[in-house]
Amino acid sequence: MKKKLTSINEKIRINTQIVRYFQEAHGYLAWPKGKERYPGIVMIHDYWGLNEEIKQLAQKLAKNGYNVLVVDLFYGQVTSDPERAMKLIKTIGQSESLKNMRAAASYLRAEFESERIASIGWGFGGSQSLQLGLSGEKINGIVIYCGNVFSGKEFLKKLTCPVLGIFGERDELVSVGIVKEFEKSLKTLQIENEIYVYPGKGHSFANPLSSEFSPIDAKDAWEKTLAFLNRNLKYFRKIKVEIKE
Repeated sequence: MKKKLTSINEKIRINTQIVRYFQEAHGYLAWPKGKERYPGIVMIHDYWGLNEEIKQLAQKLAKNGYNVLVVDLFYGQVTSDPERAMKLIKTIGQSESLKNMRAAASYLRAEFESERIASIGWGFGGSQSLQLGLSGEKINGIVIYCGNVFSGKEFLKKLTCPVLGIFGERDELVSVGIVKEFEKSLKTLQIENEIYVYPGKGHSFANPLSSEFSPIDAKDAWEKTLAFLNRNLKYFRKIKVEIKE
């Protein structure tokens, strides 16, 4: 595979590369240049597939000191058509998706010796981020952006790490009621969590390509995400990390 070196700013340089990490799945890898060890992030795309937008997010996260592997649950298929996207989701079983994501976590441990790993996803990817945490995979943080959640304690009790949830009050796909029940169950189970519901915002308020995009709220959500990841993946080493825009 060809390796591409990308300069993000004057201080940080990152490597990016397409890698085969599971069967015929080729993910997008972004990691800081240098010899220092960094925590890992399993990043999960929305139902559009592994597109350019998610690659840019991976680069953005990598420059904050993370080895980021964006999984490809659709095996090379990318779309901008909602109907096509829904069909892609239905063709991929949850069991197969979990094997795919767990392989990504194993890849980060093997190739980068990432001792601590978190998952993060948007929409469909947000729900898959939660599923990875429920699968028994040893991860240290779960980030969910507007993904489907549920309140069943018999399932949620399997979680062993903190959860960050970012949601919109006017999300037509994930209701506030469901989110509140999810939060209540996490608290009952004493699972550390941070759940934020942005007033008046829709499902895609954090997506720059959406008509629902809210720059101020998206920036706030991203800052909360970086703080959560820093605290749960880096704080244990007492590393002072400068958050970069």
